[in-house]
Amino acid sequence: MPSILFIDNNPSLFSAGLELLLAQNNPDNLIELTNLPDLVNGCSLHKDPDIAMVFVDSSPTSVRLKDIRVIQRHFRNAAVVLAGTTHACGDMLDWFRLGVRGYVYLEHETSELYRCIDQVATGGRYIGAHLLDTILLELNISKSNHSSVCATLSRKEMLVAQALSEGLRVTDISEKFGNKCSTISTIKKAVYRKLGITRPVQLYQLMRIYESEKSGDIESLIR
Repeated sequence: MPSILFIDNNPSLFSAGLELLLAQNNPDNLIELTNLPDLVNGCSLHKDPDIAMVFVDSSPTSVRLKDIRVIQRHFRNAAVVLAGTTHACGDMLDWFRLGVRGYVYLEHETSELYRCIDQVATGGRYIGAHLLDTILLELNISKSNHSSVCATLSRKEMLVAQALSEGLRVTDISEKFGNKCSTISTIKKAVYRKLGITRPVQLYQLMRIYESEKSGDIESLIR
């Protein structure tokens, strides 16, 4: 397991418990708990961590977006991961755009924590099911619609949906696949009907989420 530094401005039994749990299971690795003020003021660590896990909440003293930059400057080679219980979709996407590598929902089992650590430690990003559901909800896309992308669209419908989400027009897609414009228009209507959407932006959002989940990463969500 990689070395981990927990950063919690409002230390709780939960963060202290996680620190103790991981430290007991991995006595040879750096598993420590600190807060941002101590970190800035030069708390002593025997080596830089591989992962900096930052606890975030809605309190005024919680770590904020600007604080992540401080942590990144302090530990240039560490992957930053967030842990919390609730955050808006827009806030989360801002975190990820800044370079955060994952988010752990604290009310889930510790197995999610280990999955996140494993994925981030190998260079990936981690997005849990709870955060994905939150993003779907705030983008006004139902989970049933999201699942139907791979469950009900035919191969040709999926190809047309991907092309439409990339900004291609019906005439462009017609030339690309060698079909009549009327055929592509019919397929487009079928895609919208099956996915329960009415606007191009909904298709774009839905395809981004589908691609991110299919790849096991969130890269396409944060661009």
